[in-house]
Amino acid sequence: GLSGITAFYENNGVLSLGYYMPTTIENWYVFTVVPGEVAGKYASLSSKLGIELIIYMTASFITLILIIAFLYYQFRNDILKRNEELRISEEGFRVAVDHIPCFFFILNPGLSQYKILKTPPDFQRIAISPTGSVEVLKNYIHPDFIPVIHETAESIRNGAKSKQQEIKARFSAQEPWRWMKTTFI
Repeated sequence: GLSGITAFYENNGVLSLGYYMPTTIENWYVFTVVPGEVAGKYASLSSKLGIELIIYMTASFITLILIIAFLYYQFRNDILKRNEELRISEEGFRVAVDHIPCFFFILNPGLSQYKILKTPPDFQRIAISPTGSVEVLKNYIHPDFIPVIHETAESIRNGAKSKQQEIKARFSAQEPWRWMKTTFI
């Protein structure tokens, strides 16, 4: 497209709209809209006015480029800063998780499937698949506490922050039930 300058101006008390497009420094195509008429013509402007208009257009373009560059720099730095904070947070979480003797697992939204993310070394003797149906986990959780787990998981899914529950669990059918503290996040 062709570039130029659009301006409102007043001539003899009549507000008009003009579009000025340079063809050379001294020659411009002027398109004007005045109430009741539309006109387009080539006009000769003084060299001084032509140069002023070109300088104005160039300065506007450079200002726009500088604003875009500044915003890009700000957004880029903000994203890099947040990525670094996230990386540090994740590293701290991983170190903490590696030293806590507990299971980390995810339940799907329908509470029908699980995926174990971490099993502490003391409990790796359990013959449980890393992914599967929640029905399998019911073999390890006392029947009285299955509704508690479902209610807690449902409240977390509906927006609760986190909840701790004590449940009875065991790692094989031969072991007695033991109390365990669970945290739902």
